[in-house]
Amino acid sequence: MFSQIKYLERHLKVFRKNYHNLKKNFQSVTKLESLLYVNKTDVKYVNSLKPMNNLKFCLILPNQNSILNHKFSTDISEETLQNGVVFESICEETLESLYEFFDELVESHPKLKTADVIYADGVLTINLGSTFGTYVINRQSPNRQIWLSSPISGPKRYDYIPRRDGWIYRHDNKFSLHQLLQFEIEKLVQSTVSLSRCAHCGSTSL
Repeated sequence: MFSQIKYLERHLKVFRKNYHNLKKNFQSVTKLESLLYVNKTDVKYVNSLKPMNNLKFCLILPNQNSILNHKFSTDISEETLQNGVVFESICEETLESLYEFFDELVESHPKLKTADVIYADGVLTINLGSTFGTYVINRQSPNRQIWLSSPISGPKRYDYIPRRDGWIYRHDNKFSLHQLLQFEIEKLVQSTVSLSRCAHCGSTSL
């Protein structure tokens, strides 16, 4: 029993650490999934272990490979947010889902053929090319914030607000992080985009 649990944990850690880098080195996501797939028997086995039900597993199942399809916890209070582990988890979910959104966008949009998206060590860099500029979104753990550097609106510092399940710039309290990104990207590429499936996006309607 213990060895099977460690097997799952080891593969899930490898997935979370290397997925974004590995994805670019394979011709298809399907090939990557075949290396890290956990079969349904193992999933049922782990779920049946009552002492382990406080652990969260990120499992790759058919047609559910994207973090944008996952459900994220919104049962977070100001008190629990002070827990460093909770804050890091929210940041990681936020940045990983933003990475996937922009990665899919630059691969599919004709105006972003030269763009590049990199996520590493809590820093998301979205280079949209010389025409549009570069966004940098990074975690600031000591301040409990996410910082944004935008080629359009400049620097902003966002706090996570549990009741809104979103990141808010307190100085103007106008747009959330995701609302601002959606507004600016739509202006840049001159087409409609939606960040509503991203983790902890709050309301993305303007």
